[in-house]
Amino acid sequence: MFDSMKSYAMNNGWDRFLEHNPPFNDDFPHPNFATIWGVSDDEVYARAIKEFHDLNKTGKPFLGTIMSVSNHKPYTYPDGKISEPALPKPKREKAVKYSDYCLGQFFAAAKKEPFWTNTIFVVVADHGARVYGSQSIPIFSYEIPLVILGPAVVKKPSRIGQLGCSLDVSPTVLGLIGRPYDTLFFGRDLLKEQPDGGRVFINHNRDIGIMEKQRLVVLGLQKTEEFYSGDPKVANMEPLAKPAKSDREIQTNAVAVYQVADDLYMHERYRLDEIKSTTNAPPAKKTASAATAH
Repeated sequence: MFDSMKSYAMNNGWDRFLEHNPPFNDDFPHPNFATIWGVSDDEVYARAIKEFHDLNKTGKPFLGTIMSVSNHKPYTYPDGKISEPALPKPKREKAVKYSDYCLGQFFAAAKKEPFWTNTIFVVVADHGARVYGSQSIPIFSYEIPLVILGPAVVKKPSRIGQLGCSLDVSPTVLGLIGRPYDTLFFGRDLLKEQPDGGRVFINHNRDIGIMEKQRLVVLGLQKTEEFYSGDPKVANMEPLAKPAKSDREIQTNAVAVYQVADDLYMHERYRLDEIKSTTNAPPAKKTASAATAH
C-alpha cells in the first residue's frame, strides 16, 4: 500500500485493513477488473457494503473507510458500467464518470441496509484533478468537495460555503454525532465556525502555508515567505509586495501552529493520555474497518 497507509491505519485505531496486494496480502483474490492502483471502484464498494452489513449486525458503532482509485491513471475501468468504453482512448473525464456511477451504486445499495438510517456518510477528496499554477502553493488546484449525507443528520439538501480544509473533517463529523470527546485536532467544526472565521492549512512540495480571509501566506525553505491576496475561486491570487500588519499576524499564527504540531509529533506527544470518565455513562465502543483496494 503506497504512502504506508496500512501501517498508518493499523497504528491509529483501525482494526482491519482490506487490500489487493498480491502476493503479500490479498483480500480480493480474484477481482473482475484491476489496475496498478487496485481493484475497480464498483467491486470495492460492493465489498464495503457487505463488510458494513456484517459490522452493523454486531450491534456496535463502527467506522468504515473506502478509498476510490479508479479515477487515477491509466483511467481504465470495466466495460458495461457506463456508456463510454475506457479503451482505446482512456480519459480522465470518462474515469470520473465511472467513479461517479460507482458512488451512486454504493448509496443505492446503502439505502437498502439497516445502517442507512443511523449512519453519517462523508465523501471527501485530497486534491483536484490536476495540481498547477504559478503560485508556490497553487491553492486553486487543491479545492475539494466535502459532502455529508445520511438521514440521521441531513434533513434536506443545502450548500454551505464555509472555508475549511481536510483537518476540519473529523471535528465536523464528531460534532454531528453529538457526543462529548477529547481531541488534539488542529481542525474545527465547520458547522459551528463563523462565516469569516475559516482557515486552510496546506502544503505543496516543500512549502507550507495558511489561508484565511482571502489572504495566503507561504512559508518556504530557508525561512522564505510569500504573501498573496485574492479569491482563488475567482482568479489567481496576486502577490503582495508590502504585507499589512494583518498579513503579518496571519504569518505569525501559521508559524506558531506548524511549530507546535512539529514539536508534538517529534517528541511523541501528539496523543491523548487515558482520561478516566467522570460520568456514569459507559464509553462508546468502536469497531473500525477499512475496505480499500490496492
